[in-house]
Amino acid sequence: QIVMEGWQFATNIITIESEGYIIAGYCNDTSGSFDAFLIKTDSLLHIEWIKNYGGESFDVIMDIHQTSDGNVAFAGYSESDAIGQDDIWVGLTDIDGNLLWEKKIGTVNSEMAFSIQQTSDENLIIAGNRGSFVSGQGNRDAMLLKMNLSGEIIWQKFYNSTGNHSEWGIAVTETTDGCFLLVG
Repeated sequence: QIVMEGWQFATNIITIESEGYIIAGYCNDTSGSFDAFLIKTDSLLHIEWIKNYGGESFDVIMDIHQTSDGNVAFAGYSESDAIGQDDIWVGLTDIDGNLLWEKKIGTVNSEMAFSIQQTSDENLIIAGNRGSFVSGQGNRDAMLLKMNLSGEIIWQKFYNSTGNHSEWGIAVTETTDGCFLLVG
């Protein structure tokens, strides 16, 4: 059990090459909002460091992935300095949790990321969704976003069905033939 002040909600854990773990999640902050966190432990779960990320509003890391260069990529969503309701929030830290870069991608509507993986061509693939929480035709579209390890967008695709549906991209993986499988 890891104890921090207030409440915490862990969203993911990964094993890292240096024989330990990194835990991602979010917790309440002193202003009554939410900050994202990463916690690094050794193989016996002794805490090595805790880092908080985010701004004045709601900031959530949903997924993390250790990249081939040893850094840690994260994906989630943020309302801090958001263009609209929430923005996709993607970033990269070094193995000590120091933020190397972060990028927020959004419109006046809501955008969220739930999954991040490194691709066979050494880029990042992110699954999520965009749209509005107001009911109506096509109110949410599933999304795939491909970025390089510097945070530059390579492409972004949206998927929806006809009718009154809400499509959520929750997880993504690369297939053996270099395509992507999106579920939600």
